[in-house]
Amino acid sequence: SFWFYRATRVFDKIDFFFVLTSFQKEKLILLGMDGKKIILKPNSVELPFNYINDKYGYIYVGRLEESKGIHNLLKIWKLLDEKFILTIIGSGNDRLLSEYSQNNIIFKGSLSRAETLERISKSKYLIQPSLLYETFGLTIIEAMSYGTPVIGLNIGTRSDFIVDRFNGFLSDIDNLKKAIEESLNYKDYDVLVENSKNAAKLYNNKKITNMQ
Repeated sequence: SFWFYRATRVFDKIDFFFVLTSFQKEKLILLGMDGKKIILKPNSVELPFNYINDKYGYIYVGRLEESKGIHNLLKIWKLLDEKFILTIIGSGNDRLLSEYSQNNIIFKGSLSRAETLERISKSKYLIQPSLLYETFGLTIIEAMSYGTPVIGLNIGTRSDFIVDRFNGFLSDIDNLKKAIEESLNYKDYDVLVENSKNAAKLYNNKKITNMQ
């Protein structure tokens, strides 16, 4: 564990530590690590060559586990008008399929990476409702690279990537339903799309590889 290695002074023998986000760097500094030994080196993505202009609906990608926020998301969707269409990609708790069976919730199960990215590219928004600290936001960056803004809970690393009402919506759990409702006919949606694409460019393979 972190505390074991620190107590045994193993960290003293390490010149540098790599982290994926500024959130992780700040956490390590709060735990007493020397900020000068922490290097920020994010994951990277290959930017797409084309974009889908006619986007439709919302998409969730991830395991069907409570910690991923899918249960809370489905409870919210029960309260939304049927014009809010949610596509769910992932496997896990199959009981959800029957418990939340309605016209505007579409369970697709596990799909290949290529199929998943294609569906993300055609979606109006990706939703990231996870209740956990995530190591990185790769799915967020991939969505943004296709010009798909992201609606996410303001937990952990997500604020490193999502700027509220700039390239998506960042919300606490109590206001997630309100953020989803506002997003449907958001007047500056085209601006969100362009800002999402620009945000993703900061994480393209060449740029991250050449980081010093």
